[in-house]
Amino acid sequence: MESPLIIAMSRQMASRDQVESIANNIANMNTAAFKGERTVFNKFLTPDAGQQQITFPKYVGIHRETQAGPINATGNPLDVALRGDGFMVIQTPSGPRYTRDGHFNINAQGQIVNGRGQTVLGDNDQPVVVPQGTAEISIDANGNISADNQKIGKFKLVGFDNLQRLQRTGDGLYTTDAPALPVTGTDVLQGNLEGANVQPILEITRMIEASRVYQSSQKVINSEDERIRGAIQRLGKVA
Repeated sequence: MESPLIIAMSRQMASRDQVESIANNIANMNTAAFKGERTVFNKFLTPDAGQQQITFPKYVGIHRETQAGPINATGNPLDVALRGDGFMVIQTPSGPRYTRDGHFNINAQGQIVNGRGQTVLGDNDQPVVVPQGTAEISIDANGNISADNQKIGKFKLVGFDNLQRLQRTGDGLYTTDAPALPVTGTDVLQGNLEGANVQPILEITRMIEASRVYQSSQKVINSEDERIRGAIQRLGKVA
């Protein structure tokens, strides 16, 4: 296969991956605590038949933008946002998962749960249970939870040395094989939710740029295909 065709196809595949990543960011720009992601590529050099260097985009992986999103007031006493680098711990059938999405509810057993009904763990690694008939729930900056001015638990907050090792599992949850570490300097803000750190205008601009690269690569592929077809037809007539 001719080098121009290979290069154009590799660029088109890279653009397709970028478009998918950007589309996912845009789709989640209203998702609580969502972290935008970037597709990372590197240059791969290889000599062609004439020993000239040909550059290809080489897929490296996904880079997660870890900066915090905006804090939005909701007035819901069971909504909490984190200011700092910490994560809350959710117990799931697959083991503990980590989240910054603090949109919580209370289930029939009085346990504080996330949107999927999975329990939020306290610092004793047990679900936090709200007594029946509680009129007021208050949560302080340290994550202490009180029901009618009586402490009933404290959110377990953890941190990680390398946030890029966290893997999304859906519904605002993350998993990792890295150890969860005690975290300091993280405040719990009751009645608030962290928004997505996605910037819509920037994402749309990046989408346009990636789409243009994809289209220009397609033009190169079409042109090279026509050139090869023409060469074959001329050679056939000569033969």
